[in-house]
Amino acid sequence: MLQMLQMGYFEVAYNEDRHLKVTPLGRQVLYGRRIAKLVVIGNRHHPLIYSPPPAYMKALASSSLAPPNAKEDDVLFEQLKELRRKLADRQGYPPYIVLSDKVLHLLATIRPTTVSAFGLVSGIGDYKREKYGKEFTDLIRKYLERKNG
Repeated sequence: MLQMLQMGYFEVAYNEDRHLKVTPLGRQVLYGRRIAKLVVIGNRHHPLIYSPPPAYMKALASSSLAPPNAKEDDVLFEQLKELRRKLADRQGYPPYIVLSDKVLHLLATIRPTTVSAFGLVSGIGDYKREKYGKEFTDLIRKYLERKNG
């Protein structure tokens, strides 16, 4: 993607919330009037560089986060859904862009109370962990304190 940006096929519209836009040159490629030649550089494994765990490890971690026989908390799910709606409205996005229903169901079952545990839930990447983790884990923590205390 970066190479296509550098070659002028896309541009960043800073005046439109930093969205990517296809340039006239990019449209020529998109509609088959021009050929884009891109180079793929091999990714060499370097022992000092951190590589994230494979997807199956993340899925395994998220499934093992929930205690055995854990059941989804419907009240918590509704509160998570409301927080998602508020965050989406604030950013002008549809709610599913913030987090999917599937992720909210997992959160209502697993109930992570730290941002790092939030990031292990299947469907939450680094970006969403950093952007939304604190707000969702704060809500979950407060909910559990009210429920148990």
